[in-house]
Amino acid sequence: MQKNEAGQIARVWAWKSGAPCTGDAANITMQISKDGGALADSDDVNPTELEKGAYYFELTQEETNCNLFIGIPVSATDDVILYPMIIYTGQGLLRGTASQKIGFLLWDGANDEAKTGDAANLTVYLGLDAAALAAADDTSPAEIGGGVYCFTPTQAELMENNLLVVPVSSTSGVYARPVEIALNRPREILPITVTVDDSPLSVTVETNSIDISIDVDDISVAVNAGRLEVAMVVNVVNVSVDVEDFLMKVVFGPSSSTDNALVRFDGTTGKLVQDSSIILSDVGLMDFGTGEIEISAGTLTLANDQIGWVKINKTGSSLADLTTRSAADLSSGYLAVARMPNTGTWTFTGTIDISGGTLTLNSDQVSWVSVNKTGSSLADLATRSAGDLSSGNLAVARMPSSGTWSFTGTIDISSGSLTLTTSGGGTSYLTFTGDGGSTLYAWIHEETIAGESVYSWRIDSSAPA
Repeated sequence: MQKNEAGQIARVWAWKSGAPCTGDAANITMQISKDGGALADSDDVNPTELEKGAYYFELTQEETNCNLFIGIPVSATDDVILYPMIIYTGQGLLRGTASQKIGFLLWDGANDEAKTGDAANLTVYLGLDAAALAAADDTSPAEIGGGVYCFTPTQAELMENNLLVVPVSSTSGVYARPVEIALNRPREILPITVTVDDSPLSVTVETNSIDISIDVDDISVAVNAGRLEVAMVVNVVNVSVDVEDFLMKVVFGPSSSTDNALVRFDGTTGKLVQDSSIILSDVGLMDFGTGEIEISAGTLTLANDQIGWVKINKTGSSLADLTTRSAADLSSGYLAVARMPNTGTWTFTGTIDISGGTLTLNSDQVSWVSVNKTGSSLADLATRSAGDLSSGNLAVARMPSSGTWSFTGTIDISSGSLTLTTSGGGTSYLTFTGDGGSTLYAWIHEETIAGESVYSWRIDSSAPA
């Protein structure tokens, strides 16, 4: 929270039965104490609800005009718990500065509520940096309200970098959480203009907020080892400093900076600036820290490929807008049908899965060896000529079982048997047709001679009866 500034808020959290309490804004009010002073109702009567039990009060500028801001919210709803706020504004607690206030919350562990009326039982112990704890010089902490108390440390008790505050109550079950506070150094105020009058030498330093008048009684100048040394006796005549007004007009930055670096605000106060890695040259070239981007005369130049594909707005673009790349550059996704090649030879390894639609070939481009014939049969193929079967052997089950088989060549049955079977009980025979059209019939003839069956081949120009 900034000191003496308008437009700020104070957040509070409401709890009930161990859970965030919502919808209670109309029942919540807050009182404010500035620098340990008396409580006063906040200008914002009821807070605005955020979410999850969080609410905020809008503060006036005057309500923030303090170094120690204490806000004590309460709810008219039974069993709703709101915790007080203890905030150090501006620079916080200053090192080696007297007349400052330190606040803390006292809690009744037995009843789980803020403890009031316990100032007489309190002792505050302080520890500077690594030093042992010692009782504070202020032995009478003041009760503010809502379980909040405050005390005033001496200047000597604030002379280190870190302060540990440990409030202890002699009341059973009452405790306060120790507070670790970093002590800030007061900001230095530098003069803006200096004017020097005639002898007796008079120096006046003036800014919008500081007027310092100095008389110089005696001055001596000497050169020592190449250095000009000036000695003078100074009497301070008048000093008038409006520090608060001065600090409101000063912007503070780091102790050093990078030449030609752009200045960035540090936080939202408008009073702190910081260095950056972005360099703006005297001729208008901008370096973003690694020399990757250069803007010159309206042209954006990239030192290397730094813009990722996902960050490019591809609306209205097409593959024609890209330079020719290798196939490996297309690692995911699918090309549109219109982008598929329509000429040349497509060499493909893998499986083409056409789950819907039709694959149309303008000519016989799929070779027989490229067809997966698992689970297929000749019945799945359209009627083709005998010449289409140029290699391999048909399975026995695929041989014709009826009709006339016209065969030219030699049938070699090197093993096994040739069995001729007729279904009507007649004689099975082989038919041989010569080039001239003559026909011979061959069959096995059976007859009985001397009571025994005798078999012989018969060849005749007529078929057996």
